[in-house]
Amino acid sequence: YSYIIAERCDQPAKDNRMQDYDKFKDLLDEKYNFPCPYSFKFVVPSAQRSEIEQLFVGDHMSEKRSKNGKYTSFTITKTVESSSEIIAAYRKCENIENLIML
Repeated sequence: YSYIIAERCDQPAKDNRMQDYDKFKDLLDEKYNFPCPYSFKFVVPSAQRSEIEQLFVGDHMSEKRSKNGKYTSFTITKTVESSSEIIAAYRKCENIENLIML
């Protein structure tokens, strides 16, 4: 399952993001039996790829550049202990500009 955390215009972004994370956490708890492997997927402008690499040092990571090299997609696979650990990983990426979390 992929769950895209999106913002709506009718609520402040921070409040809305918290609601989306709560829904996502519920979905994770339904789908997975923790601990288990989990794959994080991100797309960033290639100039910012080091920001993702720095956040996931030591984790199994694969990356692929777009055809024109403008973007890089990452898949990071790691064993997680809970849905809260997954949410925490996504939250530490929130401040990366132009990041797409899948």
